Amino acid sequence: MTSVSPSAGVEKARVLIADDHPLFRTAMHNVIDAVYHDAEFIEASDLDEMMSLAAGAELDLVVLDLNIPGATGFCGLVQLRNELPNVPVVVVSADEGADVAHDAITYGAVGYIPKSLTMDAMVKALNHVIGGGVYLPPTDAKDGKRKGTLSEKDLRFAERVESLSAQQRVVLQMLVEGRPNKQIAYLLDVTESTVKAHVSAILRKLDVQSRTQAVICAGKLSLQAPHHPLSERSVRH
Repeated sequence: MTSVSPSAGVEKARVLIADDHPLFRTAMHNVIDAVYHDAEFIEASDLDEMMSLAAGAELDLVVLDLNIPGATGFCGLVQLRNELPNVPVVVVSADEGADVAHDAITYGAVGYIPKSLTMDAMVKALNHVIGGGVYLPPTDAKDGKRKGTLSEKDLRFAERVESLSAQQRVVLQMLVEGRPNKQIAYLLDVTESTVKAHVSAILRKLDVQSRTQAVICAGKLSLQAPHHPLSERSVRH
């Protein structure tokens, strides 16, 4: 996972906040200022504005609401990670479902922060991310999982998934859905040979021997498809 560091009095940290609620964006200013101390903020209220601002931008951090207008499922996160592969993205959301949080990490976020958290808890979460960690909200004690972080095994697999290109993540998503190569090729408007090349690359990067193993491993992180499949038009090569 990429780690970031607060600016040490040399340059202000540049943070993009993508959320359509002005009051929440203002609240995030206070949270981020507590971490970066005098950050420079860039704001977007919908997907198109976010991608326009992100194009070629030099940023230290992106805070993204998964449900920003124009985004469906995880497509906003996927597009952002493809545009800014080296910039940490922290997802904020009103959805507190454990599966959604894990999926966000699988798709490349370094943290998932519920909007219901207190300001102090959000500050701690961002500090954890800045220190190079991966933040997930606390889980129920009965689950037996470490609160606020992935298990070491899941973290290693999440890191391997993050190494996939945006297009490879979409192909992996469709493998999890049980789609054959021919259907994947049709949905993405590419040739079957291109799909086969993507599958081979996915298996190599995930360090598994078969597509069945890839699907099983992805299932451990609750990898699920967005409500509407991503298409070639919504993911840059």
